[in-house]
Amino acid sequence: MIAVTRKLVDAVGASGHVRRFHAKTTIRDNTVGEHTYGVLWWLRIIVPDDELTKSLLLAALQHDMPEYVTGDIPAPTKRACGSAFDKLEESVLAELGVPFATLTPDEETWLKLADIIDGMAFCVRERELGNSTLRATFVNYRAYFSAHTEGVLLSLASARTVVKILEERFYDGSK
Repeated sequence: MIAVTRKLVDAVGASGHVRRFHAKTTIRDNTVGEHTYGVLWWLRIIVPDDELTKSLLLAALQHDMPEYVTGDIPAPTKRACGSAFDKLEESVLAELGVPFATLTPDEETWLKLADIIDGMAFCVRERELGNSTLRATFVNYRAYFSAHTEGVLLSLASARTVVKILEERFYDGSK
């Protein structure tokens, strides 16, 4: 159990309201709270039941919580920072008394795929609302999905089906 402190309570309250995609023009905001909900649901949809572990769900729940300190950092910036950014996130969680989730390589892949799929789904919703400015972002997410599934020995049929549906909706604009 995590020790309840004022700082933790404040962080939980603040982290869900952090705005994502702040460097992009969007019709509606997407918050860390909405994104976390999406990631949890995408995990439920794409991960086989026997692989959907408590550790994976807890990691999904807290994966962007440190953004209440850092703000939403675009993926290319995170990659450029490398392990320094990971250490910053770990230190934010440690300061709150939240253990950094330890995942198996397969669980890390599942979490990354759910995170990517949720980003793609946000782009689709924006496109359907008339925002044509997120095409490059959608294409980048699709490329990330391909890069993170190449050579992976997981059962990816559900994840690939979700991505196919999102691609169809994004490119033809239909619901």
